Amino acid sequence: MQLARISFPILLLFVVSNTVADEVTEQIQAGLRAYEQGDYQTAVTELNFAVAEIQKRIDEARKKVLPDPLPGWTAEAPRAQSMAMMGMGGNQLGRLYRREGGQEQVEIEIFVDSPMVQMFAMMMTNPMMLQADPSTRLYRHGGRRGVLSHDAGADEWQLSFVLGNGRILLQLTGSGLKDEKPLLAYLDALDLDKVEALAR
Repeated sequence: MQLARISFPILLLFVVSNTVADEVTEQIQAGLRAYEQGDYQTAVTELNFAVAEIQKRIDEARKKVLPDPLPGWTAEAPRAQSMAMMGMGGNQLGRLYRREGGQEQVEIEIFVDSPMVQMFAMMMTNPMMLQADPSTRLYRHGGRRGVLSHDAGADEWQLSFVLGNGRILLQLTGSGLKDEKPLLAYLDALDLDKVEALAR
């Protein structure tokens, strides 16, 4: 990564938040000192640490869009990760929910700026592709168009939406389910306006 590509936003952040004494500003200041001394490699390292810490804080804030477990359910901790480590672009959020004393599971996943978004967007805007797959049908929720997938006789269901002007894929996947009602309950628990705001 070239220093010129990251220095301006980081320097701007330093100017805006230089009154906040925290780990991020200390790393930015260390990077600035190294840059002024001509030690560009150290500057890049320090600024990269600052960027990573800022991204961590962004991820923690994003996790808040994932709802708490519904009554009678438990949930794992929300997770957030960059898709770059898997050779893809964008970011992923997710949380797994389990019915207490049962086998039912629901997983919510949100992909932001991932190639997967374009793949699903193509399918959802192509009626021929949907008609060719008897396990899928259109589903509307609050004016938003999605796709509900379910093979007859199976206990697995999936509900997908492309949101945020085509930049976000929201998927709710259920297993051990008799019907789609648990998926719809968790869909209702989501604030889709906040989900779409992840693309801003």
